Amino acid sequence: MGILRVFWGQIVWSSNILTGTVYLQRHCATPVAENEKRCECKPYEYYSCDDFFTEKELSQIWQEIYRAFDNGWFSLDQRSTSKTLDGKPRSHRYVYWPNEIPTWSGENSAIMKHVSKIFGEHSKKFSESCFTAKSIAACGRYNCVVNYYHDHGVYAPHMDDAICTAVYFLETQYSDFSGGEFVLTELDETIEFKNNKMVLFPSQAFHGVKPVRLNSEEAPWGAGRFAITQFIS
Repeated sequence: MGILRVFWGQIVWSSNILTGTVYLQRHCATPVAENEKRCECKPYEYYSCDDFFTEKELSQIWQEIYRAFDNGWFSLDQRSTSKTLDGKPRSHRYVYWPNEIPTWSGENSAIMKHVSKIFGEHSKKFSESCFTAKSIAACGRYNCVVNYYHDHGVYAPHMDDAICTAVYFLETQYSDFSGGEFVLTELDETIEFKNNKMVLFPSQAFHGVKPVRLNSEEAPWGAGRFAITQFIS
């Protein structure tokens, strides 16, 4: 794969060792005067990577998610209390916070463990190719939430209280829904939901999830949209 650069409407493709990597840049505008410089860049860069987790890691992640379902650790989101301009709740989703649940039989959370690999080889590669990621190598602290969007689940555009946010899309064999695309508002960018895809972006960038619609009234619980959100600070 390679890097797709957008320069004032011109698309340039260049090779890169990172598989499934996409980020956007734009040159600054011509100075309006000798002592002035007007920058009309894209507001930020983002990074995406396909097939982020290995099959073994995914298996362990799903074991934890299923266990969280069985133990009733998913609950309707009560933390996102802000409203949209028309007075509707900004978020309608079910959440599970792995770091807030006691470990099981001395085992650590597989989710917390596997998302940490973003600070290893990935962190170095991110930093080389994407300005957004330069800060995460010096961070090392993070929190995670697992999101589940059932029928009519949605998350209106919002910002996160962190430096960078990484979102990991997850799909099960029971998934049976449409919609749920991930949106980067200021970029006017819609990212299609794809299993095992990771998207990294600045936490202060507005982002959201389009409404999820189950394709069948008989679709079981768990047939909707799953994603892990990692807040890096």
